[in-house]
Amino acid sequence: MIFEWDQACQMIFDHMKKWMTEVSILRHFDQNRETILETDSFNYVNDDILSQYDDEETLHLMIYYSKNLSLAECNYEIYDKKLLAIIHAFKHWRSELKLIELFIKMFTDHQALTSLMKDKELSRRQMRWIQKLVDFNFKIMYHSDKQNSKVDALTRQVNSVSRSLENEWCCYQQTTILTLNWMKIADLKKKENDESIY
Repeated sequence: MIFEWDQACQMIFDHMKKWMTEVSILRHFDQNRETILETDSFNYVNDDILSQYDDEETLHLMIYYSKNLSLAECNYEIYDKKLLAIIHAFKHWRSELKLIELFIKMFTDHQALTSLMKDKELSRRQMRWIQKLVDFNFKIMYHSDKQNSKVDALTRQVNSVSRSLENEWCCYQQTTILTLNWMKIADLKKKENDESIY
């Protein structure tokens, strides 16, 4: 099959280029604007969205971040998964979020996290994570799943399961202790060792 760049292709390309470079879409992070951070965690993935308001009080998406969880992280309780999404967001955008003087409004769909900084009984892991958040000026606020729809759309994608994670789990499910090739190599090594002794 031969690829041809015709007039229709050029027209679509020019149209996309125009939309991608328009001011209404292209925004830069501004440390003096009100900042919204939305986080979510679902099964195998953490997703975060960083948005800011413009002069007309319209909320614009600046950037989003998605991170697959490791096998150990997949086993965390939901509270820890949601907290980990917050930690990942602050770690990833550390340089931008440290500069903000206004409160960063952080929205999560897990209401128990709203009292995170007031909790007196935390695990060692949670204490270690909270120490990473001390440098930031933020407030965790609750949004229901319906209100948290942008970040929910990212976490609920059909293929959000990591391929490497999926493959790793498959490997554990179908592990063969001794394969035929291993036996042949072991027999050869044994023969070599036996011959070298004599």
